[in-house]
Order: sequence, then structure tokens, then C-alpha cells
Amino acid sequence: MQPILQILTNFCMKAFSLLPLQNKAVFSSFFGASYSDSPKAIFEKMKTAAPNCKYVWLMKDPSVHISGAFVVKYKSIQALYHLATSQLWVDNCRKGAWVHKRKGQYYVQTWHGEIALKKVEADAEEKLPPYYIAGAKHDSEIADLFLSGSKWRTWNYRNAFWYTGEILECGLPRADMFYGNNETVQEKVCEFYHISAEDHLILYAPTFRKDKDLNCYKIDYERIIQTTSVQWGGKWKILVRLHPGIQDRQNFIKYNDWILNGSVYNDINELIIASDILITDYSGCMFSAMQAKKKVFLFTTDLEDYIADRGFYFSFDELPFPIALNNTQLIEKIKEFDNIAYLKKIENFTAKIGLCNHANGAQNATDYIVTKSGIS
Repeated sequence: MQPILQILTNFCMKAFSLLPLQNKAVFSSFFGASYSDSPKAIFEKMKTAAPNCKYVWLMKDPSVHISGAFVVKYKSIQALYHLATSQLWVDNCRKGAWVHKRKGQYYVQTWHGEIALKKVEADAEEKLPPYYIAGAKHDSEIADLFLSGSKWRTWNYRNAFWYTGEILECGLPRADMFYGNNETVQEKVCEFYHISAEDHLILYAPTFRKDKDLNCYKIDYERIIQTTSVQWGGKWKILVRLHPGIQDRQNFIKYNDWILNGSVYNDINELIIASDILITDYSGCMFSAMQAKKKVFLFTTDLEDYIADRGFYFSFDELPFPIALNNTQLIEKIKEFDNIAYLKKIENFTAKIGLCNHANGAQNATDYIVTKSGIS
């Protein structure tokens, strides 16, 4: 943040902090980029659990309509006012060092993944800019509660997040949708893309490279479509969802009737549910698709370089997913896929990490947060 802007922000938050706290909750997801993830799942439950509370969502696009909430622009003067006067904050990403919490406020950090492959926070400190580290440490210091979806994540919070406060191991609220009936989600995605419910979808969702290199994304869409059609029958389409870090360079993909732009859809978890297959590289979405019992293939053309750059928590031998280093291997992995063996590997892996396998994360978290925060 610019020095002058930092001074103005500090002044506004301190000035607004002179006002009384209100029966109000402020939500944010992915720095205001979307109405999604665990904050969304908690909000949907909280509207019923605390009907008298005023709800505010901070969004980069304040024209977005969210039923039951007042939407304001992320990082605006209005956003600072609501942050300073609300009893409750719910977020899935770090708040910056510029955010000041006052006595009587309750801050819930949901984070945005049950499991991580790539090392994060203190475990990747040498790879992170100083401003992020300062903000992350501040965020952990002011947080009252972290939500965890597994025993592994609870361990990770304690060892890598500079956090010593309370952890509620209830299952991440966003994961509830992976365990229920999701026909309406399937219909919603098909309607958005104007495709038939009979079409089978493959979600290709790679992560980014810090140098924004595009060679790692040279996946053979046509052969994948042909192979899946032979292997499992039916008509197939591919949704390509690029990481926000490279969406400004997405012109290298030529979209058509069977290669669709998955980046324009708001919620990746809904795309996972609507798809039969996920192809990714090192993205944590592999673990979300695992919970939804989707077929997951890892397409990792730069594996050695990426490991050297980031470092992983798990070896690839520990993961339950087929791994391909090139297009030829990927096609072979699809052809030889054994779903029974795959599901057994998932069962063993989730038992190892102590994953919360249920659909009650949002309700459990909401009940706990309402009691602790005092909203009504």
C-alpha cells in the first residue's frame, strides 16, 4: 500500500473506531474478487441463525447483488467504516497490516483449502515478499478463530501460520457441497454455458508460474476429448479455468464449442461438482475434487523445476492421483484408469490426513461463530 494511502487508511479506521459497534458482520472472499468459498457458505447459514444482524460483503465489483447483504466496494472508505463498526469479520484470505481490530470484535479466518500441496506461509517465507509476511503475521495476531478441515491443516496452522489462537476443526464450510445432492449445481453450470445436461465436462485448472511461462499449459485438448469419449462414452467438453495470475495472458487459448472459458465462472467449486474429471498440476483444487470423488489427473510438465522453486508438503508418491509428465503419458493414464483402485487410494489418503468427511461444516461453524461473536 502507498505510504499516503496507508496514512489515510489508518486515520479513517481510527476515526470510525470511535463509533459504537453494531450488530453487523462483514464478509470477504479472495480479496473481494468473488462471492464464494467458505465465507459464502457461512453467510448462507448465518442469515437464518442471526436474522437481526446486518450483513455486508466487500466486493471489488460493488454492483454485484447478494441476497440478504449490503454490498460495498472492497478497500473503499465505506468498507473501512463497516470493518471498524462491525462485531464480526469473516474472511478466507489474509487481511493487510493496515486493518485494525478493536475490542469487542470477533475475526474468523476460514482460509481457502483443507489441504495444501505447495508449501505456504512460514514454510515458504523466503519466497514471499516482506509486505505479505508482515500482513500475514498481523492477520494471525488479530484473528480469534481459524477453521480447519483436517487434522493435517490444524497441524499446518500451528507450524506455518504464526498462529497460536483457537482452531475449530469442523470441516471447511465450502466443502459441504461435495457431500450432498448437487443436481442444482450441475443445472446452474450447464445453463451458464448454454450446454446440454448430457454433456460430460473436464475441468482443466492449472496454477500459475511466477515467470508467467505458458509452455507448461500446452495440453492436447483434442486427444483428451477423443480418449475420454472412447473410454467412458458420451460427448465431452473442456472447461479451462486459469489462475488469476495469468488470466491477462489467456489469449493463448482458442475457445470454441468444446473448449469453454471456465475463468469467467464465479465459483470453481461449482465447476468441480459439475465436471466428471479434473486435470490440474499443483493446484489445491485437486483435493477439493478428491472430496467430491471426481477423477483427478495431474499434468506436470515442469515437475522438477516447480519442486525446486516452491517445495511440497507431500511427495507425489503419497498422492492418490495419476501423474503425467507429458501429453502422451496423460492419454495413457486416462486409458488405464481404474476407478475402484483410485477410490481406495483416496480413502487411505484422507484417513492419513484426518480429513473431516461430512456435510455439516457450515452449520457447525455458524453455530459456533454466532455464539462467540454475540451477533443475533
